[in-house]
Amino acid sequence: MKNLNIKFIFYIPLLLFSFQSEAQFLVGGKISYADINFNNFDSKSKTKNYLFSPEIGFTIKPNILFGFRYSFSSNKNDDEIRLEKETLNAYSIFNRYRKPLNKKLNLYGEFSFTYSILERYNLTILSGLNNLRTFHTYQISIGPGIEFKIAPKWLLNAQWGIISYTNTKIVYREEEEEEEKSKALLVELDPSNISIGLSYLFNLKEKE
Repeated sequence: MKNLNIKFIFYIPLLLFSFQSEAQFLVGGKISYADINFNNFDSKSKTKNYLFSPEIGFTIKPNILFGFRYSFSSNKNDDEIRLEKETLNAYSIFNRYRKPLNKKLNLYGEFSFTYSILERYNLTILSGLNNLRTFHTYQISIGPGIEFKIAPKWLLNAQWGIISYTNTKIVYREEEEEEEKSKALLVELDPSNISIGLSYLFNLKEKE
């Protein structure tokens, strides 16, 4: 799987540079970090969350954008009784159709296909029992978004991942037990799934 991931990451830039230099490119993404400590009279807990999600895209027509997005996230929760860790690697290709409202504001609809690997590790500290679940997921998502030009080459965007279809294979491993596999299908309508990002626009060859 590592070889497939490396080829996928390096293939996208080669595909981008094979297009005409007049095409407009977009580079951006999302970064977030949270470190929360909770102290009560008889309990303590620590939570750390990290997200890094860069993306690159290019216009094949003035109102049509094609791109690639990579997402890495790590979540850790320790409450002195149980330790939980999650690590996600996700690879997405997406297509946006834009509708300009004025010189600064665009509406768009995005269709995306994502393959992701999520590893979820649980450890019961007192007993030492642990298990690992690995989720291999294919997801198709559709949702609207808004792009706002805050500077000549900078865009602030907000996107709603409203409708999604997900197919997941779950691999379960526990100490001294055999591996188990299961599958799950999910069709979801979630208007609360909102993400905000920042993008930079450029051309390979600036017009004179």
